Amino acid sequence: MHICHVITRLIIGGAQENTLLSCRGLAEKGHRVTLIAGPETGPEGSLWDEAERGPYETIRLESLRRRIAPIDDVRAAVALAKLFRRLRPDVVHTHSSKAGILGRWAAARARVPCVIHTIHGMSFNRTQPAPVRALYRFLERRAARWTCRFVTVADAMIDQAVAARIAPRERFVTIRSGMETDRFAPDPQARRRVRQAWGLSDDHVVVGTVARLFRNKGYEEILDALPRIARENPHVRFVWVGNGKDRRRYEARLRSLGLRERVILTGLVPPAE
Repeated sequence: MHICHVITRLIIGGAQENTLLSCRGLAEKGHRVTLIAGPETGPEGSLWDEAERGPYETIRLESLRRRIAPIDDVRAAVALAKLFRRLRPDVVHTHSSKAGILGRWAAARARVPCVIHTIHGMSFNRTQPAPVRALYRFLERRAARWTCRFVTVADAMIDQAVAARIAPRERFVTIRSGMETDRFAPDPQARRRVRQAWGLSDDHVVVGTVARLFRNKGYEEILDALPRIARENPHVRFVWVGNGKDRRRYEARLRSLGLRERVILTGLVPPAE
């Protein structure tokens, strides 16, 4: 079977790692797999090198970009439809909001027999202005007409999608993101070495967060809780692994709280580390 996965960009992130693992797993089972993605990376880092080492074909689609740009978006949709007509996949599996909407439209135009969409996070949420939220909800409902089945990475996303009337509940299934567990085997020596590099003693209790430094990742809630935690637990330290456009804003907030020294920001760390 020929399966085409489509995702907007290959930054270092959960949706992207999920997609690469899916592509590799399907290829190892004997399927022909093609991964199509836009060229953009960002402060989060890139997974393009890892993708191009995979046992599957990769295609960079220059017009597929994250920001809303009507001309580029039309070009990307038309280019995807042309690719699908040429590749003739049995399944198109889309990921992320932009690739999900454009990719499903293109798959319908190319008469792809089966179209799957994974919801890694809702395209509309409470942080967006109401008109933007309404537009994305409308587009998701339209794209649902071209979708055979939805995959979510958490049951809560099914509840949200059904509540927004994207599609009936029976068209959704939760498949939680897999991971390469051997990377997380306990290593006391590595633990000691890393803690020493961070200036932490055995007495410190470390609370870690691995996520993009971005407002939808829960940092605002952590920042609200930090003063009380720091006051009641003097040995607690926080380690934030990742980077993103809101880093300076978070650093400024930590300084205003007088807690900058309680939080270690590591910046980008390669997934293998």
